[in-house]
Amino acid sequence: MADAAGQYPRNVELMSKDGYGLLSPTIYQHNGKTIALGIVPDKISTEDNCRLGWAHTYSFPREWSLSASGELIQKPYDGLRSLRSDVAYSGADEEISGVKDLSPVSGRRIELLGRFEIGDSTFGFKFFKSASGQASVSYNRSSNELTVDFTGLRRLVNDNGSYNGIYRCTLPERPEAGSEMLLNVFIDGSIVDIFVNDRWATSIRVYPSDEDADGVEAFCDGTVKARELKAWRLDSGGGAGIGSIPGDEGFHSDKVNVSAIDGTLIKHNERMAEALDGLKKGVYVVNGCKVIVK
Repeated sequence: MADAAGQYPRNVELMSKDGYGLLSPTIYQHNGKTIALGIVPDKISTEDNCRLGWAHTYSFPREWSLSASGELIQKPYDGLRSLRSDVAYSGADEEISGVKDLSPVSGRRIELLGRFEIGDSTFGFKFFKSASGQASVSYNRSSNELTVDFTGLRRLVNDNGSYNGIYRCTLPERPEAGSEMLLNVFIDGSIVDIFVNDRWATSIRVYPSDEDADGVEAFCDGTVKARELKAWRLDSGGGAGIGSIPGDEGFHSDKVNVSAIDGTLIKHNERMAEALDGLKKGVYVVNGCKVIVK
């Protein structure tokens, strides 16, 4: 996706290759915000799909916007806050040396949020932790790399030949030493959605096999100051704040709005019969539904 900060298209995902990452994003205008979510493929065998009872799933919704310099940036849709349950951990201005247990939060439906002061040490979160292994997401400033590591986790392997359990990328910008990094991680079953500094994001699938793989920790291989450290168990009964999303019934409305695929409003309160008149070839959104003009 191109933006004002560069001449050439950029990948929306921090980590995406060989069909991994966020695919076929659906874009929806909600309360003046551009909300996007996409398919995160499972990359497992048909036999495993049949055994599990499903195939593929959607990411958590993201809010897309443009920075002051015209760069596309991403952050969690703020309606996700309503998923936070009363089971929570909250801390501030904590020094982490080694690991910090985030009990009472545990499980496979959780949100992790850390605002870390960047220094020389690698820091991040460990999750799906059990007596036999764990997964982790971490940042190393010396290499400017974000790494998600599943090699220590007993799991149904779905990434051989592409990632082999280690998802690593260089951040588009290198934060200054002493600045803060906001690391926000959402986990829901096999989905891991990661947001960095409310600017960059990635979605990954993982399938832990141990029933007790539910521990959660913050960690640092040296010492790091956590200006803010929070965690929540998520409750699906909370909803995400979007009451309804138009379906095909939107095409039967007398008046509709027409937007470009990036959310730019093209026509407002247009008669349905004339909604596509004069449009160039491309993909448009009419009352929340994608339409292809050939």
